[in-house]
Amino acid sequence: MLEYMLLRPIEREIFADTRAYYEAHPDETFFLVLDEAHLYRGANGTEVAYLIRRLLDRLGLPASRVVFIATSASFSNGVAAATFVARLTGLEPASITTLTGNKRAFEPAGKDRPSLR
Repeated sequence: MLEYMLLRPIEREIFADTRAYYEAHPDETFFLVLDEAHLYRGANGTEVAYLIRRLLDRLGLPASRVVFIATSASFSNGVAAATFVARLTGLEPASITTLTGNKRAFEPAGKDRPSLR
């Protein structure tokens, strides 16, 4: 949808107003969330990477003023994840912080397991 928004005249004001806001507030940070980021590989990843750069260009924002939040449950290696996100966003890998978690299986609470109610 962002691709269409960047092209359509009806949305130009959204980007102009956002750009004006960030120009008037140089200490503010722009947040961009990329859910299921592992899907942005290959040709699709290249398109998304260029789309991000076009968005930031339209807003007049360097990548350093953006907090990218890239989510994925598919990466098991934090270094590889940081390298992937760096290529996607245009940031340096050293500037990326990866947060990891541990998968835990839960059994549903039910009449057979009163301790879990």
